[in-house]
Amino acid sequence: MPFELVHLPRGGVQLKRLKDNIVVKTIFKTRQSAINAGMNFMRFRGEEPYVKGNRILNKKKSKFIT
Repeated sequence: MPFELVHLPRGGVQLKRLKDNIVVKTIFKTRQSAINAGMNFMRFRGEEPYVKGNRILNKKKSKFIT
């Protein structure tokens, strides 16, 4: 399940699922902590994550690459 990083106006970062546009409730303080959490979410599901820009994508399914 790929994610996109959403930067908040007051600071912080949230993850948004690309498939159904649902935002994860947790607000991360840094971009890197959000990336690490998103990659861990994907590894837990058995996917192989990688980062491209503001998106965390799956190596096996790359239909969200633009």
